[in-house]
Amino acid sequence: DGFDSLEFSVSKTSENRTSIGDLSREDDVVIASVVNARKKNIENKRLLIECTRYKKNIVYSEKMWEERYEGQKADGKKTMQMQVIFPKPQHIGALGKGAVYSFLPTQIKTVIPLACHIPFKLDVSREYIDDQKKNSWFEHSCKSFSKMMEEVYIDYAKIVKQDLIFYLPTKFQHLFEIDPNNSKLVILKRDDFKGNKYFALPVFYTSNGNYKKNHEIY
Repeated sequence: DGFDSLEFSVSKTSENRTSIGDLSREDDVVIASVVNARKKNIENKRLLIECTRYKKNIVYSEKMWEERYEGQKADGKKTMQMQVIFPKPQHIGALGKGAVYSFLPTQIKTVIPLACHIPFKLDVSREYIDDQKKNSWFEHSCKSFSKMMEEVYIDYAKIVKQDLIFYLPTKFQHLFEIDPNNSKLVILKRDDFKGNKYFALPVFYTSNGNYKKNHEIY
């Protein structure tokens, strides 16, 4: 097709960071993707996407660590980080589904345009999650990320207002794309990530400038 490599980079145009409790927000993050042409007569393609990035720490107990690393002893609690990156509204039309990372890119997609990092354990393919029979590490990761998404939606609604609807799954969707024939994806079909959970948050912007829950409007 004339192209042979794809490069990504993440940068910030400022040090503009806002703290919302134990959640932090960076408003001036830019993701750049460059498709390099193999042939000299084809121009390289470059796409810049302005984003908002959220970060939140997640703390794992010694028991969780030992279950995750199959008996390896932990020296106290371990702190890692979760992230959510939203493209700004003007870029939504050019983007499709979102992507899930766990230190590495995975084959797991989200039904809405976002990129997220969750410190799951990956399986041997490094493309899907190994839930280790739904051990405490996996359960804590799911519940903590679900809670983070609630906090993120409540804050991001104040920035994008009525455009937040473009970042929400429907009531009956799950945040992650689920293929019922793929058991590696079915493990994420949880109430923690169901759309109706987010519709119950005060994130719907009204004409009088307030934010309501979905059932308070319709």
